Amino acid sequence: ASEALVKRKEAAATVRRKVDENQVMIELNVKMTRVDFQLNYTDGTEMALALVENLTAKHQIFVTRWRLELSLGNLRLANRNLAEDHAYYWVCKNRVDGDGGLLLVIVNSY
Repeated sequence: ASEALVKRKEAAATVRRKVDENQVMIELNVKMTRVDFQLNYTDGTEMALALVENLTAKHQIFVTRWRLELSLGNLRLANRNLAEDHAYYWVCKNRVDGDGGLLLVIVNSY
């Protein structure tokens, strides 16, 4: 068996409430610079590591609908059973330079 450990490096969340003439809107924005997901064996030794960078979430709630927008900037997966200088230590290294995201998901509900 194994257990997962999540380490939060930097995160910021903001909540805004706007009152328009026709509708009320609540907006929740979350931005995380880096999140480490660590998968460990039951004895505490490390099995794998996932680094997620530039993760953002924007949730908007209107009177009759809602919208969710998620963006993942970078993702790296490491095999912790290998030395860091091993050629296969990083199983996956997906990086995007600039403001763009590796993955963008938008969900609208009407």
